[in-house]
Amino acid sequence: MIIYNFNFPIYTATTLTPVAGGLQGATQGALGIIFPGTNRSFVLLEIDVEGSGSSSAPVTIGVFRTITSAAAGALTTVITGQPTVSLGTNPSFSGSAGQGNFATTQATLAGAALFNLSANANGQRYFWRANPNINNAVDFPGTATALLNGLFIAQVVAAGTAAAALQARIQIAEF
Repeated sequence: MIIYNFNFPIYTATTLTPVAGGLQGATQGALGIIFPGTNRSFVLLEIDVEGSGSSSAPVTIGVFRTITSAAAGALTTVITGQPTVSLGTNPSFSGSAGQGNFATTQATLAGAALFNLSANANGQRYFWRANPNINNAVDFPGTATALLNGLFIAQVVAAGTAAAALQARIQIAEF
């Protein structure tokens, strides 16, 4: 098991994600996308997201699973996972991660978010960590199909919501 941190810099989505998930359009912007490598799996260990909303419309962030494959194509911004181990040659994450959207077809999201996070007008940080024995860690199984069973983090549409600048750090353990 290798643990990786993915740091997603400040980002403002071009379009907000429907609360109920569903197919993502070509202009959909994601704060973060992480797909397991082919035949490799990972578990979500930590979520650390921050941003701010407005007094009349706090920002809501959804963490979703993807349930269909994205089309192979370049991500708007590639994010490289940083291993937490110190070795002569550092391991590299076998999957793919990025910010924004794919150049062609987006993955379909599961109907309900795994987590709903909110930020108020003063700026807020949301932090979640799996139990020490990881019995409540969320799994993302690898398959023989690339760009499937991924993690998708995006601002979701809520009444009166406007796009807000958000940033995140996601920690996973790859098997």
